[in-house]
Amino acid sequence: SGTAFTSALDSKLYPCLWDRLVCEGDFPEETRVHVAAFTAETELPQELVESLPDSAWSSCPPLDGKESTPWDCLLRAAPGRFLWLRLDLSGNGHATPRLERLEVGFPRVSLRRYLPAVFGSDPVSADFTDRMLAIFDRELRAIERTIDTQAALFDPSSAPSDDPDP
Repeated sequence: SGTAFTSALDSKLYPCLWDRLVCEGDFPEETRVHVAAFTAETELPQELVESLPDSAWSSCPPLDGKESTPWDCLLRAAPGRFLWLRLDLSGNGHATPRLERLEVGFPRVSLRRYLPAVFGSDPVSADFTDRMLAIFDRELRAIERTIDTQAALFDPSSAPSDDPDP
């Protein structure tokens, strides 16, 4: 087992509500990756971040070896310009998890903005609504990207060629 920390990730936004983390890699059975996030408005020394108590970190659900990749989770850390991730990796002595890529999305743009204001009238209901709608967010964003880039398919000079050897 071991622990890895990222250096400070700077969103350049004040305050930034970090959205989600996507992990890709090889996660054999009987291995586990536990991710926790910490945010701050100012960049802190790495030694200070690494010595923070567990209560300062916001945990994601653990990634168990039986999970498929890419695996993603909603980051529940408080808003902050800078983000640090703590990754606790563990194996069974014969297998170990291997991270190939981490992708952090920001800022969170919730689908709650399309709902009546009562769904976000207090912080608890807003948080619940945002977490529930985040389930659908990934697929809807993929559909939006397809629609946003669809116009290029109607332009003869930018449409993909059917000829395998252009």
